[in-house]
Amino acid sequence: MKNIRRTLAALLVIAMLILPLAACKDNGNEGPQTSGNVAVTTTPQTFVETEGYDPEGRKYDGYTYRILRYDSEKQGGWVGRPNDIFNEDHTAGILEEAVYRRNKLVEEQLGVTIELFTSHKTFVDDVGKSASDPSAAYDLLLPRLNDVAKLLTNDYIRDWKELELDTTYSWWDKNSIDTFTMAGRVFAMSSDLTFVDKLSSLAVIVNQANAEKLQLQSLIPLVQKHEWTIDKMLELANYATTEISGVKGLYTQNDNSYYFLHSAGIETVTIEDDKLVCNLNNDRAITVLQKAYAALNAEYCRNRQYDNGKTTATSDFVQGFVQQEGGGLFMLRSVESFYEIVKHTTDYVVLPMPIYDDSVKEYCSSVNGYTAVALCLPKTCSRDTDDRTADVIQLLGMYSNREVMPKLYNVVLGTRFAGSADNSEMLRLIFSNRLYDRGLYWSAGIRNTVIITKGAIANAESTVASTITKNLNSINGALAGIYDKALTYSFDK
Repeated sequence: MKNIRRTLAALLVIAMLILPLAACKDNGNEGPQTSGNVAVTTTPQTFVETEGYDPEGRKYDGYTYRILRYDSEKQGGWVGRPNDIFNEDHTAGILEEAVYRRNKLVEEQLGVTIELFTSHKTFVDDVGKSASDPSAAYDLLLPRLNDVAKLLTNDYIRDWKELELDTTYSWWDKNSIDTFTMAGRVFAMSSDLTFVDKLSSLAVIVNQANAEKLQLQSLIPLVQKHEWTIDKMLELANYATTEISGVKGLYTQNDNSYYFLHSAGIETVTIEDDKLVCNLNNDRAITVLQKAYAALNAEYCRNRQYDNGKTTATSDFVQGFVQQEGGGLFMLRSVESFYEIVKHTTDYVVLPMPIYDDSVKEYCSSVNGYTAVALCLPKTCSRDTDDRTADVIQLLGMYSNREVMPKLYNVVLGTRFAGSADNSEMLRLIFSNRLYDRGLYWSAGIRNTVIITKGAIANAESTVASTITKNLNSINGALAGIYDKALTYSFDK
């Protein structure tokens, strides 16, 4: 029965993505949205509760539950994005209202008060300081993905498996749990408790104004027929630059290299014989990287990080992409960039990152480790607090699934950003298979090998193999240190 309920829940979420809500109130207070020439005016739908977590009547006597969250907004230069953990003003917008309501439901049911703290560049150090001061200790950590390994190697976080959490509920992200499991232990997880990881997922944005100038037919059937490939995207990008004066067919940045790796189903590290090992020293990975660097060197590419000799601000980059004269055809950016795009146009199409070739069975979306966060349990939480921790995060996840995610998917992304049933279907594909890459998050050596400097890009096609070989031992040595920490982990409080 439980599996049936969860299947129904999954089908319901898909249905709601394809049939987005028409928002009477969203973060921009906008009415019916337009994508191309199609106006979207749909009827609000009711979210049906199909599964639930039961804390069995436990109460915690007004306990203040302290959450430390990485400041993704400051890291990404984001402005005007709603906070996904805490909002005092429930009238600010539809997502703020949903987060406020979710927290109140949890607080009333468990007898707790949720308090949010944020930290940016000093996040790991702040966790260390809190470990030595019981009055400043936190109950839950939400670090950016890039900092999880630092928390582990500094002995600041616990194994989630010690709590025997049921993570089969639909609000848990199974890909994240599988990725962050090492030596049979789970040190980080993602759930619907936060939506910044969803906003940090990669999408391909199509500038419909330039697509129409090229008289391109809809690309969505290519996606549906599994024919939306890297080669097709680059072919059309080149065509756009050739045919329209001033247009750059592909707007991207140095991360293009790992976008391509993930489109080929390649994670930069794997686990072999109880070791984390670099997964780049093979013919397929090298070939994929060569194609990624060739694209960055191509005339049709505009690279945000080396744009006329400097890094262009995201807002200016997006505005340049959608400008009436020139602009771009495809832009590879996180879903979060929709907040900037809708300031300038509603005439765009959303697509998943293409598959690399026919051997790849699913479209795959990269998750940005600089802004996306995960749930970590600090070692300052002793075992006698495990029931409270489980109750709080399960209920936050459950009520997020009921209150916040429908608003995010249907109203903000579905209506305000997607603007059409086709775009909503594409968003469903993006969110259904998101790739968490430990190597990129945890290894500076891998990042420096894959995401290279301006001077190295020009010759990268011919040097990629030798660069990987040169760095391989140091990369594997650093990865071994992380995995050894997982193997030798202990907690006795």
